[in-house]
Amino acid sequence: MTEQTLPTRYRLQYSRGPELRYVSHLDMQLVWERTFRRAHLPVAF
Repeated sequence: MTEQTLPTRYRLQYSRGPELRYVSHLDMQLVWERTFRRAHLPVAF
């Protein structure tokens, strides 16, 4: 019998300074997704 591992959840907290005030929410989400994929981290939605 094989043992299954449960997925690990991480919660990130970040803030955007005045330099990023005009960057949209969707653009920020795209940046995070690309960052995780380049780091070869498993991402599940």
